[in-house]
Amino acid sequence: MSLTSFPPATPCWWISGPGCAPWRAIAPALDAIATASQGTLAVYQLNVDEHLELSAAFRIRSIPALRVFQGG
Repeated sequence: MSLTSFPPATPCWWISGPGCAPWRAIAPALDAIATASQGTLAVYQLNVDEHLELSAAFRIRSIPALRVFQGG
C-alpha cells in the first residue's frame, strides 16, 4: 500500500471494542481535528485487529498510536 494516493493524513491505529480507554479519551479530539481540517488534513482510523499486516508494516507496538505522513 502506498500512502502517496492519500492526502496528508494522520492515521490513528486503534483496537476494536469498548475496552480501549485511551482510544475513547482521544477520539473526540481527533474527530474535532478531522472536522476542522477538511481538505488540508485527513484523519484515518484503522482497527489493528482487522488489519494485522498493515499494523505490523508500520511497527505498531501499542495502541492507540498516531502516525503522520506527508508526501508519501
